[in-house]
Amino acid sequence: MSKRALLIGAATGELLGVGNDLDTWTETISARGFEITRIEDASATRDGILSAYNALIERTDRDDAVLVAASCHGGVVEQYPSASAAEPGGSDRYQFIVPYDFDASTEQDFRGITALELSYLQDQLTSKTSNVTVILDCCYASGMSRDVGLTPRALYRPVYADITAHLEHIKARGMSMSRRAPAGNQSAVRLVAAAPNQTAFEYESSGNKRIGVFTEALCNSISAIGEAPVSWEALMPGIRRRVQMLSPLQRPEAEGPARRLLFSTEISLDAAPVQVVLDGDKVMLDGGRVRDIEVGDVFVVMPPMSSTVDDGRSIARATVTAVGPVRAAVEVEFSNEATNIPRGALAFPISLNQRRYPVTVAGQGPIVDEIRKAISAASHVRPVEKDDIAPLATVTVTPESLTLEDRAGSLTDPVALTNASATSVVASLNRLARAASLRALTPRGSESLNDFTVEIGCLKDGNAEPIPDTASPMFAVGDRVYVRFQNTGTMTKYFYLFDIGVTGRITLVTNWRPSGMAVGPGENYTVGQDEMRQLIGVPLFWPTGVPIDQPRPETLLVIVTDTEQDLSALQQEAASSVDPSRSGRGNSSRSQLGVLLDQIAIGGSRDAGEVARVDTFGTYPLNFLLYPAPIEAGTGDFLLDERPDPSLRLLIARSTTPPPQRIAVRLRELKVLRNRALYSADIRVDTLAITGGSTAGQPLTFSSRTEQFNRIQDGELLPMDGLMMYHGPVHDYLELAVWVTRNRSNALDLSQLLNERLNDANVQQALITVATVAGAAPQAALAAAAVGATARLIDLAYKVLSSVVGNSIGVYRNCVLAREQFGIGRHPKSGLLRAQDFAFNYEVLDVDSPRPEDHIIALTKGI
Repeated sequence: MSKRALLIGAATGELLGVGNDLDTWTETISARGFEITRIEDASATRDGILSAYNALIERTDRDDAVLVAASCHGGVVEQYPSASAAEPGGSDRYQFIVPYDFDASTEQDFRGITALELSYLQDQLTSKTSNVTVILDCCYASGMSRDVGLTPRALYRPVYADITAHLEHIKARGMSMSRRAPAGNQSAVRLVAAAPNQTAFEYESSGNKRIGVFTEALCNSISAIGEAPVSWEALMPGIRRRVQMLSPLQRPEAEGPARRLLFSTEISLDAAPVQVVLDGDKVMLDGGRVRDIEVGDVFVVMPPMSSTVDDGRSIARATVTAVGPVRAAVEVEFSNEATNIPRGALAFPISLNQRRYPVTVAGQGPIVDEIRKAISAASHVRPVEKDDIAPLATVTVTPESLTLEDRAGSLTDPVALTNASATSVVASLNRLARAASLRALTPRGSESLNDFTVEIGCLKDGNAEPIPDTASPMFAVGDRVYVRFQNTGTMTKYFYLFDIGVTGRITLVTNWRPSGMAVGPGENYTVGQDEMRQLIGVPLFWPTGVPIDQPRPETLLVIVTDTEQDLSALQQEAASSVDPSRSGRGNSSRSQLGVLLDQIAIGGSRDAGEVARVDTFGTYPLNFLLYPAPIEAGTGDFLLDERPDPSLRLLIARSTTPPPQRIAVRLRELKVLRNRALYSADIRVDTLAITGGSTAGQPLTFSSRTEQFNRIQDGELLPMDGLMMYHGPVHDYLELAVWVTRNRSNALDLSQLLNERLNDANVQQALITVATVAGAAPQAALAAAAVGATARLIDLAYKVLSSVVGNSIGVYRNCVLAREQFGIGRHPKSGLLRAQDFAFNYEVLDVDSPRPEDHIIALTKGI
């Protein structure tokens, strides 16, 4: 038997921690006897990665243990709308990882490695050995964190490409084209940094190095367990807690046969044991804080090589009295006439105390000492220790006031100090900790329910728009959401919907049925309908007293059970009045879910083993960012929409390199592949370019152009000679929109149509980028207002075009940012962008930079 590992690292874009990820993996798994092959940086091209993976497959034998780990960007490629499709929108989406040479992709040579290919390679590997572990520290959706110290491991924009040739190449190589998820392979454990609709992050650790949040937590936990027989399933809750301390919206998962012991095919049938360490006359437990051990946990000590708890063979009962980074001190009570603990003994948990989250208190004085003392005695939080990755929150105390903060900034406005400050701040911290515990809830019981579906969506113009599984949802104040439960099984199920708010408030949305909404087989129920079953949605709001300087994470959590259970105790308002006797300690009538949720609500301990009634339950969390100001979306779809995630416009810091002050954008080529959508050989092209006002309160700056073309044949290149879309100053962003329309005689140009409407005072005011909340215009709210004003202008352009020329096809929309140097260069780098029946390219030029004389001539045309 051999142990082999392939470590892949592609440091593209803004990723700086990939090399440290590979170093950390190397140190961790070399200690377990793995032979390591590293492929990184310029070697981690598409061909290089595939070659190394195939070489690994070739070398693998039946009894080998194999690890494949990748640290890189992830993305989603969307197939260009087909030129032969009968209707618009015939695109398809494929997840992929980003090799080092991804930017060299062309229409005939897509350089990403799709999930289809990764799945196929994984299948080939597991045909050689059933002992395979795959680690992916990347993500497949774009999104932005509330914390500017985190760097997302996702491409910021959707990627459009003609990957038909690429897919045909895959098929020709004999790869299965089924869309089966890679986790469906039951011979491979798959450890992923985030769900498909979430973002994985890297950050600067306490050691002043950039590293993947997931990689650091995973490797620390693997190192901490030593040789103890622990399953991936048992290891994951502690890893998830550490990750979500830094990134609440990132949820790591262990997929596939996760009950396997680490790097083994052996299945763990009991709670994960901990190695007992003898240090002179002291008895310690190996692992400590990184093993998620907490003061008050109770373990049964068993002889070496034990695989389960056997009261007849138990040596002692050990209660944790103190926890350090890698060791936990215990108080030992011997049993069965035992008088000593042999080396190699294992400790199995039988009772677990509430996992307390670390918090920091900044400041000096008697009130600070009182707050620290109260935190040490709190049910859900504890003082931060040096081995903690990050605190849940920080309490900042000045001589006059107190503020509660997280890594992103203030969670509350300053509150004047009183005699009750210590009590009130601990209550607030406990509330945040309960919310964090509920977000991290993992289905348990005899098995997880899977015969149900959950659809969460938002109302747009009165229409329901479901959130795709691969989307990174973002909502704003005033948005209306709905949640639809569908029971696809054969037995009645009970659904509960919780909202975990931006400040940790927990609300049972379905509070009219605290014991669960009963939904029969084949039936569904929708939260967000009125009494007449009309879909009106549930409005989202920003809580009073929370600063509006940036978005905050919020969660909608669905819990599904097979029996009625009263879960109302989870609501924050009710938690303080819950009778502690309901915690489930020693109460055999409580179900597993009841014991677990009661512990989240009030703290205390719970049995780690079986309780009298084993229930089955499932969970479905939807994490999203909530923006403190409304964001309007324009009407009218575009065949290609390359805009970055809206959170980039709201959160990302400006570039350290000064962006251009003036730019020119010209549509270089546009080809009508087929006229079937327009039913005319005479067409017009309308463009609109919009940039922000120079200061807050100033109107948007925009430029619109219209060009008409007669007798255009299919496949003909329009004689536009570089249509100038924009020429002038730019601030913060530049949004671009292109429409192609059937040409009608005597129809006004877009600029004339807009000017007629812009004389309206209400329209003018709507286009001013100012957002005033409580007398202030914070950055996020101001940026949200700019997004909304831009959407209004594009919406207006679409409406006036449709009113005078009929069917108007939105061909392209994009938004280039100052931090991206406003996209200076050719788009695409080579060839043409394709959108349904159209193909085109355009160019962004820095007007003030030195350039060849022919560029100057080209820029002057059409101005």
